[in-house]
Amino acid sequence: MSKFDVQGRIVIPKSLRVLKNIEVHDPIEIFVDEESVILRKYIPGCIFCSNMLLLRLFKESYICENCIQEIANSCK
Repeated sequence: MSKFDVQGRIVIPKSLRVLKNIEVHDPIEIFVDEESVILRKYIPGCIFCSNMLLLRLFKESYICENCIQEIANSCK
């Protein structure tokens, strides 16, 4: 169990961070689902369509295979 400090922060136990591969300074997403608050390691999606599958890193941005194919086809 974790508690909030006076500034509203909580500590995520190291064992949980290791289990979920969360490093210091990793971005975290926060969701609310009815009565729950959900924390999840942020994984960026495609810069064009936000797809999170089949991503490739290009110049510090992620692009999905579908958008890469669309771009390639539009250049023909």
